[in-house]
Amino acid sequence: SFSSLPLLYSFLLFFFCDMDTAEVAVIHPVGNSAATARTRNLGRGNLLLCLMRLLMKNQAELLSSLLDMAEAMLMVGAEVSRVEDTVTRIGFAYGARHMNVFVITSCIMITMGLPGGEDLTQTRRVLMAGGTDFLKLEKFNDLSRRCCAGLVEPSAIAGEVREISSLTTGRWRMYLGSVLAAGSFSVFFGGSLLDGGVAALFALLICALQEKLLPISMNQLSFNLLCSVIVGVLTG
Repeated sequence: SFSSLPLLYSFLLFFFCDMDTAEVAVIHPVGNSAATARTRNLGRGNLLLCLMRLLMKNQAELLSSLLDMAEAMLMVGAEVSRVEDTVTRIGFAYGARHMNVFVITSCIMITMGLPGGEDLTQTRRVLMAGGTDFLKLEKFNDLSRRCCAGLVEPSAIAGEVREISSLTTGRWRMYLGSVLAAGSFSVFFGGSLLDGGVAALFALLICALQEKLLPISMNQLSFNLLCSVIVGVLTG
């Protein structure tokens, strides 16, 4: 959590350390790791300024990691309320005085209140629309629970988010799942086996469009419109 120990330690150094050559150990404000800064020939005011900048930098890095996690969760299909609740809980778990989190599908804004009275605010514009990936979403939920339990260093959050986001599903699984879903639903709702086979072929087409066309589309809405037009023309 954001501890008062770094500030207390800073003041002790301020009065008692050798100012000509001082080695300052700054306890990480949101975890157990330590950052070390060597200062030479610094005045007391410059030493305190250096310490405060280190603390603010660590807190800003944590806030940036929370933005990364919020964006990644949106990209795998998490609802807005879940993202807001997850980020808020993690912020409080790492000692924030208050958390103001506002999330929509295209923008994330987080203000973290620090125990010293300062507020840090960062905003992230979400340009790409994601799909739905329950495997990644489950892993993000597990990461958030471990963060709230204090089992993850703040400096390690960004790396774990990148690791989860880099997970990929094999192409054959996506194509096979689409074929099975389209064909079986077609038969289930009264279609013949021929109808199921045709639906399975169009499922392959839609998968190909998702793979090739979606990355270059302006947004999800434009892709869905174009994909509907293509499939409608072919079926007509």
